[in-house]
Amino acid sequence: MGTLIDYVATFIFFFAVIDPIGTVPVFVAVTRHRTDAERRATAIRAAAVSALIMVFFVVAGEVILSAMAAGRTAPANWRQRSECRESRDGNDPGVRGIG
Repeated sequence: MGTLIDYVATFIFFFAVIDPIGTVPVFVAVTRHRTDAERRATAIRAAAVSALIMVFFVVAGEVILSAMAAGRTAPANWRQRSECRESRDGNDPGVRGIG
């Protein structure tokens, strides 16, 4: 069972990804010629579709990443591959073009 900190961190992550504050002006601009009932229906439909997409990737995300041979450690693997290239050719790809 997760701790309160885990739940708060997850909420903050989803809040940042969804960005409801930044989405409100777009929603208002797109639905300005609609009635209140149509706006409400559109908001409910958008929220439901967004929730379904998030739940899908929460459930299937790990399987998809495993199938692509990329996991949570993918960035660490990229750095290791970069270091292997550096040892072969003596160049550091992170500093090209400087000088």
